[in-house]
Amino acid sequence: MKKIFVSIVIALTMVASSFALDFSIGAKGLLSKNLDPDSEISYSNVNASLKTDSIYDGGFGIFANFALFGLLGVQAEANFSKYNVDFKPDIDYMDTSIIEYDSFIMDIPVMLWLNLPIWKLSLGLGAGVNFSTELNRSVEGSAGYVQQIKENQFKMGFVAGADFKIYFTKHLGLVMGGRYIIDFNKTTVPLVGDGDTGIGAVDELERPSIEFTRKNLTGGVGLEFKFF
Repeated sequence: MKKIFVSIVIALTMVASSFALDFSIGAKGLLSKNLDPDSEISYSNVNASLKTDSIYDGGFGIFANFALFGLLGVQAEANFSKYNVDFKPDIDYMDTSIIEYDSFIMDIPVMLWLNLPIWKLSLGLGAGVNFSTELNRSVEGSAGYVQQIKENQFKMGFVAGADFKIYFTKHLGLVMGGRYIIDFNKTTVPLVGDGDTGIGAVDELERPSIEFTRKNLTGGVGLEFKFF
């Protein structure tokens, strides 16, 4: 993870330095929550809805903003955060114990960005494409058994965001902002049986799985440094 973080920082700095344009870089602490209520579990050819409970998850991110022309620019980010969602099947013939899904998400949003300077303040609005991958995926059932999921999922999605910036000096400022991400593809969480998740023994071909769409709202506070 350290190598990934350092590589991204170096790449953003090299790209920014290669353009004779205004650019800025920064870092933020993040707090996010999944907003998706539409989850379902597939079990023995039956699809059923789930009660979903997502807690607030923390993380951090880095970003770079490149001016193109006028007020228009591009903002590229690399955000890292924990991701936790609890599911409770609402089916009579299934155990209704909570199933907990955990992972570590890396989001790479690339947005077309509108910078609106107002004296020492600045408002930024953007929208674009988000690339994400989930690492260290695991699911825990009612018996306390933790199943590691080997498959890491790569997904694309839509991202929109806004930042409000207050500059202390010509180059340094405070950044407060929010992002909304919705994945184009659903996240699939395979489950084990025979008491591991409290779902009950199942045949190999009938193993249950949970599917849900990540609709994530993230807020962040950090610092930005403008080079020009």
